[in-house]
Amino acid sequence: MSAAPSSIDSTTAVARKPMGGSTMAMLVDFMIGISGAPLNTPSTDRELVNGILMNDKIGTMQKNIESLQADRNSVYGIQVQVAELEPNLKANTLIKPETQSQLIGRINNLLDLVKQGISIDSSLTVLDEQASELAAQLLASLKAHFSEKPAESSETVNRETIAKTVDERTTETDRLVRSFTSLYKQIIRTYVETRDALPGTGPLNLKPLNTLSPPKADAESPIPRLGNE
Repeated sequence: MSAAPSSIDSTTAVARKPMGGSTMAMLVDFMIGISGAPLNTPSTDRELVNGILMNDKIGTMQKNIESLQADRNSVYGIQVQVAELEPNLKANTLIKPETQSQLIGRINNLLDLVKQGISIDSSLTVLDEQASELAAQLLASLKAHFSEKPAESSETVNRETIAKTVDERTTETDRLVRSFTSLYKQIIRTYVETRDALPGTGPLNLKPLNTLSPPKADAESPIPRLGNE
């Protein structure tokens, strides 16, 4: 499954640069072009400037989520490795019961951490999709504002509502990105410690982290990333 594009593609990548001089002029020209604003709209126009700033927030939110793509996919590879290990340990009669119990305890702890990681991943995917929807709503709202033909009130979302939602989603994204980053470090540390504690090789061991890849289905259909490529 390929990543769905943002609704306002080119703006966000540029908008995070200091908005002054030629950069601001370029952003204004671009926003005028896609919003249908009159060509003589001043660069200080409130709606235009607010649109650029909101679009920048949306793009930054998507980029922050996209930056975790490799680590988020990695969690699924770890899940497969660990899930396959526990039955092999339980079936091995050469390991002392107390040692087996300790190892299974480590594995269950690691699986709990992975479960948390997958839960955060799912939430980030939803936020990514919502960011794309907000970008589309913002563009529709700007087009309606600058259009000579008044839009039906039901056709667009109030820009104040969009701005409030963007702020809420940005705060939530920042929180989840920090949570996942911290959790992923814990997952990696626990994985390595568990691998070092396991006896033997093959079915009684975990592969080195640098050899893991996401499950086949995820590798072929990666988690959608809606930020600019």
